[in-house]
Amino acid sequence: MRRELVLVLILLITNKLSAQDFFGMRIGNYAGVHGITINPAVNVNGPKELDFNFISFGASFESNYLYLEKSNIFLAGLKIGKLRPNPAIKMERRQISNPLYYNYFDRDGLYNFYGRGFVNFPGGMINFNNQSFALTFSNKFLGYVNRISSDYGYYYYQDSATTEMWLDPMKMGLIHYGEVALNYARKIPTTGVLDINVGITAKYLMGWDAVFLRNNITKESIKIENGVKIPEGSDVDFNWVSNYRYDYENDKPIYNLSKNGDGGSVDLGITIVNPLISDAEQVHKWKIGVAILDVGKIYFHKNAETNSFRTIDTVIYRDEYFANVKDLDSFRAVANYHAFGNYTHTVTGDRFSAWMPISLSVFGDFFIRNHLYISAHGMFRMPMKAIGLEQSNTIAVTPRIEKEHFEVAFPFILYNYKYPRAGFFIRKGVFFAGSDNMTAWLIPQKLRGMEFYMGFKWSTNREFKNSRRKRLTVKCPVW
Repeated sequence: MRRELVLVLILLITNKLSAQDFFGMRIGNYAGVHGITINPAVNVNGPKELDFNFISFGASFESNYLYLEKSNIFLAGLKIGKLRPNPAIKMERRQISNPLYYNYFDRDGLYNFYGRGFVNFPGGMINFNNQSFALTFSNKFLGYVNRISSDYGYYYYQDSATTEMWLDPMKMGLIHYGEVALNYARKIPTTGVLDINVGITAKYLMGWDAVFLRNNITKESIKIENGVKIPEGSDVDFNWVSNYRYDYENDKPIYNLSKNGDGGSVDLGITIVNPLISDAEQVHKWKIGVAILDVGKIYFHKNAETNSFRTIDTVIYRDEYFANVKDLDSFRAVANYHAFGNYTHTVTGDRFSAWMPISLSVFGDFFIRNHLYISAHGMFRMPMKAIGLEQSNTIAVTPRIEKEHFEVAFPFILYNYKYPRAGFFIRKGVFFAGSDNMTAWLIPQKLRGMEFYMGFKWSTNREFKNSRRKRLTVKCPVW
């Protein structure tokens, strides 16, 4: 059906693009320019003065609503089973005392879907004189569906001819954008044994495509045969901008990448490092940090559509109405026509803004012995009621063996405080790769989430040779 197709497309899109969790890598002492995505002050005490990212990419999704049945990945061969909904149990409804608190902690078993992705293009970092500078270029995709009602999960997939469904205030957001990020960090002079570093990353955001839907009130709907009946009083906001169009005359899709919006965001962070070194291979004794990430928004002001659907009478939508719908413009026109008899009735504006997925990052990294470190890392989303993006809450504990040209790590991750996974990361020379769900590569299972990433980067130190004229030389990369 049409709604199933939308969910499948969301899943496939996020898999074809890439992720930015990089569990197992970002806290490492040789993460370089990738480390600033966890804390903008992380590089000042790093062991390398120069770090250059050639390219890095990956893919991730996380959901307790959908899963891929009997799926596994083996020897780079992908076997994907059927897409299934998570069977829900009809629960007794009760009032939510604090919606913001409820939204933050994902209480009461409501379902969700999170997908993140990016491609990092060539960028680099330089660290000298207790200062660090970095410049990165990225193409990113972020998406989520939050607070999917258990009624929808249970009733819709039972194939009942007429069934009442209660839809809670649900939010959905998908966004595709470009990012140019400039990072600066420095060490604050201290007289003690601890180093204190502060950092900031300023980002210019270029909005390409975005879709945001928000159901503002708890409202019933009736599932009918081959369609749905929506009683009067519904209140839904539907905003989008897209470079995708469908040429119905020539029967082909068209996508012309262009900028439809501008925005900005900042990351602010602080780290405290105990640099006391007792071993030749030890980088630090311990390091802790806290940061707030992605504080900002994108303003879409070109080709944007802002819609508010507030039904006065009962509306019936049948699947056949949308049989030939292949883009958002046509979807809006058909939906409005059958609801109001006028396809322009619900257009309320031609611009909107969307918040980035603001989150709190906390980490600690501790040296154990003989190249062995262990780290703890938490990413906690900040709650919001406005239009914007959200991400899952994640906690990870990662032991790793780390050398200059080789590193292996084993992150143990807990998503949204209740979904555990075990991952793996390896770095050898200029190559690195990792995943947060190693069992998915070997064992057929109900695949509810996975991250995979890989890339090529090069780190080195500057060396000066004494002569009449100082000459800067760098070491060649080691494979």
